[in-house]
Amino acid sequence: MANRLKEIFFLFFFLIAQLPCYSQQGDSITLHYERVPLIHILLDIEKKTNYRFFYSNDQIPLGQEISVHADAVPFQEALRLVFDKTGIQYKIFKQQIVLTPSKGLLQIPIDFLAGKKDTLLTRSGLKSVGTESSRQIVLEGRVGDITTGEAIPGANIVVAGTPTGTSTQQDGYFSISAVNPFSELQVSCVGYQPVLVPVQGREKIDIWLEPEIKPIDAVVVIGYGQARLADFTGSVSHIKGEDLIKSEASTLEKALGARAPGVLVVQTTGKPGENASVRIRGMGSINMNPDPLFVIDGIITDQISLINPQDIENIEILKDAAAAAIYGANGSNGVVLVTTKRGRSGKTNVQYSSSLIMNLRPKKLEVMNASQYADFYNTILAEKGIFQMAYSKDFRQKYYGNGWEKGTDWQEAISKNALKHNQYLNVSGGVRDYGNFSISANYNHEDGILVNTNASRASLTANSDFKAGKYIRIGESFSFGRLQYRDIGSQTG
Repeated sequence: MANRLKEIFFLFFFLIAQLPCYSQQGDSITLHYERVPLIHILLDIEKKTNYRFFYSNDQIPLGQEISVHADAVPFQEALRLVFDKTGIQYKIFKQQIVLTPSKGLLQIPIDFLAGKKDTLLTRSGLKSVGTESSRQIVLEGRVGDITTGEAIPGANIVVAGTPTGTSTQQDGYFSISAVNPFSELQVSCVGYQPVLVPVQGREKIDIWLEPEIKPIDAVVVIGYGQARLADFTGSVSHIKGEDLIKSEASTLEKALGARAPGVLVVQTTGKPGENASVRIRGMGSINMNPDPLFVIDGIITDQISLINPQDIENIEILKDAAAAAIYGANGSNGVVLVTTKRGRSGKTNVQYSSSLIMNLRPKKLEVMNASQYADFYNTILAEKGIFQMAYSKDFRQKYYGNGWEKGTDWQEAISKNALKHNQYLNVSGGVRDYGNFSISANYNHEDGILVNTNASRASLTANSDFKAGKYIRIGESFSFGRLQYRDIGSQTG
């Protein structure tokens, strides 16, 4: 009887000891996929569980199509169904699943053990280890007329801040590869209002454009004067100043993005306060500067970064050969005519605005600390038949001392959320038949995602117009600005 009770006790103890193991790898999961890429299934499993996949891009075919149907099956069974007949084997290390080819045991490159960036294992769904670029997707969609529902062929689609883009086909469909899932699309077409569409992780997007109705009595500035839109036959785009304010852009070039058909704005770097490149007529020459000519209140200038978008009344963009009629060869790449705000007759008007924007840093990679890496390294050696641990307990204490296990989270050390704040004050007014004035001050400060990077701009703009006679009018414009950048540089070592 005593032996019987002893057997029951040990059996009960054994079952209790096995419960934690069952709760980790025995939870049920449901998967239903029909001929989808393997990477999609791995991402879905990561969302539904606490497990993370690690693999080598050179060894694992993530694009192969797989069909799997499982209703509330144990996690281990789900993994077997996913990787069955794929030529891929998996090994579970706590909450990490390492994928390798079926040939041999855990074929991980020696360079990975040495810590070289170009051969490190890759976390699915996140960034590649040792790089800063997010995962990219293939984006497909259709562009149509919101009023008629018909497809729009020839619409231009550009990934904001990059040269990547395409045009829609006759049926309105388009496809762009290598797209960041958190980017934005600049969509424009002649005769339609341009739009800025956030991707938001979607792989299929339907985009609808509204027809652009321009009043024939509208007046545009064309360099040597003004003309009614109905009488003007050249290619010109008109942007209102109120549309620029909505963008919260800190510079004139960035504010132009997705607001003028045929104008490409590319952000070449991610530095705070960095100027964007503006292209109106493409690359005219490999030797000459392809930037357009900027004219502010009739004065040619290249200091456009000092202009606050809130001080702009309107912008005309001359895109055809007529731009060279008055500006000559300087206007061969297009001309951007900027008219700043001026005072109006009536009561003195005081305007103040303030904005605060938080730019969140990208999602951090989940990486091992020193202790986890040492355990993982020893496990790999054991799988290869090498049972002498490279990082033994004595070795760790001798060379690293106390507290070495924590290591340094370099992602936390060099990056942060970035604040951007803008202050704007304007005082304007005037007396009818005598004159008017406008004075504005602006301060803009923008922090970078990387520590010790920021940019600030302080500007003061003043202009006035006085009527000296029936046919004589005297005006002046004054602008002062100061730009200050702080950058960590690009040193390597």
